[in-house]
Amino acid sequence: MEGLTITGAALYQLTALTLRARNCRFIRLINLFRMLTFRVAATSNEHAETPLPQG
Repeated sequence: MEGLTITGAALYQLTALTLRARNCRFIRLINLFRMLTFRVAATSNEHAETPLPQG
């Protein structure tokens, strides 16, 4: 019975490591999209403003 408990704990740790690795990739993907969105927003603010007509 002790061997079964050790194996169960090892499998649980392996599952936790696998999920952590998957979450890490997902978080990296979100960060990539965030950087892309930030760059698009930053470039949209760089348009030249036309002067107002005086009159």
